[in-house]
Amino acid sequence: MTGAQASYLKTLCEEAKEPFDENLTKADASRRIDELQEKTGRGKGGECSPRERCIGCSRRT
Repeated sequence: MTGAQASYLKTLCEEAKEPFDENLTKADASRRIDELQEKTGRGKGGECSPRERCIGCSRRT
């Protein structure tokens, strides 16, 4: 997985109280991020969190 994926996935795992697997491939990390976004509600609406840079875009809110 990429550094950005690892960082975001660690955050999602902490929020969801799920274990973090540092050995995921890029594709597996992407799927895991999708799963945990659903669980934590972070992926809903496609909007950025206040004052945070979105993963994959340069938009600031």
